[in-house]
Amino acid sequence: MKATDLMRTEKTAGMGRVPERRAFSLVELLTVMAIVAILSGATAMMFSDGRALGIRTSSALVSSTLSMARDLAVTSNRRTRFVVVTENAANPDEMRRKSFAVLQYDDTEGRFVVVSAFKQLPAGVYFSEDRTNEVAGQGIFNFRDQVLFRGNPVEYAFIEFLPSGGTKGTSGENIFSIEAGAGQGGETRADYARLGVAQHTGRVKVERN
Repeated sequence: MKATDLMRTEKTAGMGRVPERRAFSLVELLTVMAIVAILSGATAMMFSDGRALGIRTSSALVSSTLSMARDLAVTSNRRTRFVVVTENAANPDEMRRKSFAVLQYDDTEGRFVVVSAFKQLPAGVYFSEDRTNEVAGQGIFNFRDQVLFRGNPVEYAFIEFLPSGGTKGTSGENIFSIEAGAGQGGETRADYARLGVAQHTGRVKVERN
């Protein structure tokens, strides 16, 4: 065989080789799995912390609004309501179980009117009708009415404060809850807070947070 033919044969054989594929070792697979687990845990922790912060912020905001409504009823000698927009399909989507305000009875108009503009809970936090009904007491969603908002009727649930400082109703306490997630019903303390308003005194307390 000529030298040129030998070189051509070796070249052709070399071009036909397929590189061998090396499988991942057990150590490499375990390392990747460990990294994924760490990243997943860190993400879950960040989400949980954000959810807890949303609940704490919401509890403080709602508590202060309830206290303001009570003080307004006492100082003005007029019935005053803390109201929450319900899940009613006729209500604007962005307000359902998210918006709350303070209304007061207007003798001239003969109805309750908005005296403190509607506020919104932080993103991802909602008033929970399901959790409210879990507890024995006077759930805020048992009492409903309507108010005109931008020319349209909006249904709301409410707690009504009297000029005496107490609340209207037949139970010893008004109960309602705030939760992170739209009806997901989280089970940890970070997922929700339950607020109570004493009927006789109108005092507000956070029962779980």
